[in-house]
Amino acid sequence: MSDPQKAITLRIESRWECVRLVGSALRGICLEHTQDPEIASCIELAVCEAINNIIEHGYGGESGHAIVVEVHLELGRIGIRTKDTGKSFSPERAGGRVPASACDCSEIRLRGRGLHIITSIMDTWSYETHSDGTNFLQLTKYIRSTV
Repeated sequence: MSDPQKAITLRIESRWECVRLVGSALRGICLEHTQDPEIASCIELAVCEAINNIIEHGYGGESGHAIVVEVHLELGRIGIRTKDTGKSFSPERAGGRVPASACDCSEIRLRGRGLHIITSIMDTWSYETHSDGTNFLQLTKYIRSTV
């Protein structure tokens, strides 16, 4: 028998002030699902970093573009997928190299820490661009089930 799943979709415009709003909503959703404030805060941080990167690098800071955040709540895991049509990127070429130690910030630039934060917080992540120009970032965090 498969685990019950709940899905929530948030759609925002590529504006900086929307990042905080989706972050707060996501934190509440994750807190309700996990009952763990630390996990909820960490997921909020990782997703806000991803959305900031979409706005800054994908859309060049330009407002008016859609960003979709899908949250999939399952027993033992939270899956989050962002969807946008901004400029795509290559994680390897974008400075996606992760320092050997999560605490060794000397190995990364002052800017460009988004992928490091995402990799440090989330258990898995993947990025792909489809032929229609849609970009997907899939993030997964495994949790202890509270149900």
